[in-house]
Amino acid sequence: YVVNWTLAARSVDYLAEDVAPSPVQHFWSLAVEEQFYLIWPLALILVGLWIRRRSSARPRLVMLVGLLAIVIPSFLWSVLGTQANPQAAFFITPTRLWELGLGALVAVGAHRFSRLPAGLARFLGWGGLAAVLAGGVLITATTPWPGYAALLPTLGTAAMVAAGCTLPAGGVARLLSVRPAVWIGGMSYSLYLWHWPLLMAAQYRWGELSTGTGLLVVAASVVPAWLSLRFLENPIRHARSLARSNRLALSVGANFTLLGVAA
Repeated sequence: YVVNWTLAARSVDYLAEDVAPSPVQHFWSLAVEEQFYLIWPLALILVGLWIRRRSSARPRLVMLVGLLAIVIPSFLWSVLGTQANPQAAFFITPTRLWELGLGALVAVGAHRFSRLPAGLARFLGWGGLAAVLAGGVLITATTPWPGYAALLPTLGTAAMVAAGCTLPAGGVARLLSVRPAVWIGGMSYSLYLWHWPLLMAAQYRWGELSTGTGLLVVAASVVPAWLSLRFLENPIRHARSLARSNRLALSVGANFTLLGVAA
């Protein structure tokens, strides 16, 4: 839950060649995610109470204002922090909240995005995909990150999701809804968990990996990712006993957390 702050305090450079990264260093992003889940509901409650005392604003407007109260300062912090201390800015929560908040803004505005003209939705969808692909080419190890550069993949992704609200089966959604893409998307969380430890193990065994070898290792991570999804994640996620009992579900979460702390 706080490993990103530990890494920031150590001023670890995620891309440094002279530092041996931890095989679970990529958990920093999961820590940011969990912190966001704790922070933004509290922000919505506080903003909602403040607004309700002064007006009878609709809940969706309250959510919009609450999210903007996180996204705007976080983005400014990201830009300034990346210039001042890029190593810490990579990991710390304030520089990353805006990225998750952007996704929440798309969710809040989904009802409006569903009314976009079809032509505009197609433009947003394909333009968003082009932005994400461009990020994979233009963003390098020397790019100050996150800062302004993070706008390219995040806004591109948001544009594709917004376009899908209008054209769930057309435009870029038609390409992204082919079976292989959906299969990989459904397993993406598991792939994220497994790819980095395997890359670090391979690098420890064989030294610096070539692009081809690295891609082969990432492809091999599909096997443990699918196994963990099939036999661990989904059985817990779809367990009827957990769905029927909030107490049992919270107990399982608390016990897994305690197990991690004990380890």
